[in-house]
Amino acid sequence: MELRLGDAFPGKYLFMQDILDDTNEYKYHCLINPRSSAKSKSIGKLAFLCSMLRKGDALAVRKNNNTLKTSVIQELIDCIDEYELHNYFEYHKTEQWIRYIPNGNTIYFRGIDKGNIKGLKPRTKWQMLWIDEVQQLVDESEIEVIIQTVVKNAYPHFVYFESGNGDHRPSHWVNKRVAKIKNNKYYKYVFQTYKDIEHLLPPELLHQIQITKETSYEIYALDYLGELGQGVRSVYKKFKREDVVVSSIDKSAINVIVGGADYGDSDATTFKASFFSKKFDRVQVAPGYYHKNGVSPGLKDINDYAKDFFIYYKNIYETYGKRILVNVDSAALAFIKVLQKIQKQNNYHWLVIKGTNKAKKVSKYGAIESRIVVTNLLLGAGRLEIHEDNEDLLQAFEMAEYNDNGERIDNGSSNIDSLDGFEYTLLEFIEQIYNSIFLIKGE
Repeated sequence: MELRLGDAFPGKYLFMQDILDDTNEYKYHCLINPRSSAKSKSIGKLAFLCSMLRKGDALAVRKNNNTLKTSVIQELIDCIDEYELHNYFEYHKTEQWIRYIPNGNTIYFRGIDKGNIKGLKPRTKWQMLWIDEVQQLVDESEIEVIIQTVVKNAYPHFVYFESGNGDHRPSHWVNKRVAKIKNNKYYKYVFQTYKDIEHLLPPELLHQIQITKETSYEIYALDYLGELGQGVRSVYKKFKREDVVVSSIDKSAINVIVGGADYGDSDATTFKASFFSKKFDRVQVAPGYYHKNGVSPGLKDINDYAKDFFIYYKNIYETYGKRILVNVDSAALAFIKVLQKIQKQNNYHWLVIKGTNKAKKVSKYGAIESRIVVTNLLLGAGRLEIHEDNEDLLQAFEMAEYNDNGERIDNGSSNIDSLDGFEYTLLEFIEQIYNSIFLIKGE
C-alpha cells in the first residue's frame, strides 16, 4: 500500500514528516495557533499515519467528551476517507477508538470531563499524545497531569502535541504557557496563520475570512492573526495596558481618597484605593492588596484580613496625607463588625468605614452595570490610571467577559474580586464621575 502524502503537512508543519522518518529531535510540540491554520488537520493526519507506520497506540484528549466526535474524531475519519482506507480501519463509536486493523494500533479519544484518562491503558504502549484546545482547560496543571500519566507507559519514540486557538486575553494562562514554551529547549513551538497556507485553503473559507476582515478588523486580527487584545465578549473593550499603567502617583492631583474592600472566605480578599481629582476628571489607582487562601502564600482568617486592612489603609493615609473613606462589601457583615471594633479600640480618626450601597447607579443602568459603564467611560476618556504594582487588577480588566445573557461572568475564570474592590471605590462619587465625562451638572 503506497501512501500519497502530498500536502499532508502544509506550511511550517512540514516538520511532522520528520516524525514519520524518525529524524525529529523533539518529543514535545506546541501548536497554539489562530483559526484556519490547519493545526488540527495536520496533527490528526499525523496520528492517522503514525498508527500505520509506527509502533504503539495514540491518545487524543479534549476538555469535553461531547466535542470529540465533531473535532478530533472527525479529523481521523476524514483521513480514512481521503486515503480510501475504509477496509483497513474500524471505528468503535461507544468506546471511542479507531483501530488500524493490520497491526492493531489504536487511537483512543477521551474527554477530561469524563475523568477516564488516568485508568486508560494502551494495547501495548503509547507512541503519541494529543491534547486539543488546551486553552479550554482550567490551567496548565491539567496538561502536566495528563502528560505524566501517559509518559509512564510510553515508547522511546513517543511524541506529544498540544494545540488550540489560544486566547486573545493577554493574561490568560495559555499565553503565559506559550511564553515559557518558547524558551523551553525540550519543546518545539511552531506558529502559523492561514496566510502561510492561503494557497491551499478553499475559496469559500478565504471569502469568509475576508468578510470578517472588512467588517471588523479587530476580530479578524484576534481570530485569524493570533493577536492579543479585547474581544467581542470583553467587558472592558477599551482597556489597554499601555494606556492606563503608570509607574507613580501624582500627589498634586489628589483631592479625595476612597477605598474599596471585598472580603471573601473562599474567594479572594482585595483592598483598593482610588485618588480622585477635584473635578473628578482623573482617577488614579494605588497599588492594592490581594490575597486568596490556597493560591496566595499563607492561610488567613477574618482577623488576619482585618489586621491587613488597617496596615494597608494606614500606609495610604501616611503616604498621601488625607483621610480615607472605605466602602466595604455590605455582604461581609461580620468583617465590617470586626473592622469597626478595631477602629473604635484604636481611635483611627483618619478612616471612615461604611458598607457599600450596591444599589447606587447612574441613569437607567443597574447597579453592577452602572459600575461597568462608568469604568468604561473612564477608560474611553483616558481618565483612568492604574499603578503598575496592581497586577491582579490589570489582569482582571483583561480577563473579564460577558456570558450569553450579557452578564459579567463570575465563575472563577476571571478575577471579579479585584474588579469589585476597585468598583467600590467609585460608588461614593459615581454620579459625579459620570457627569464629568459628559460635561453636565446632573440628569
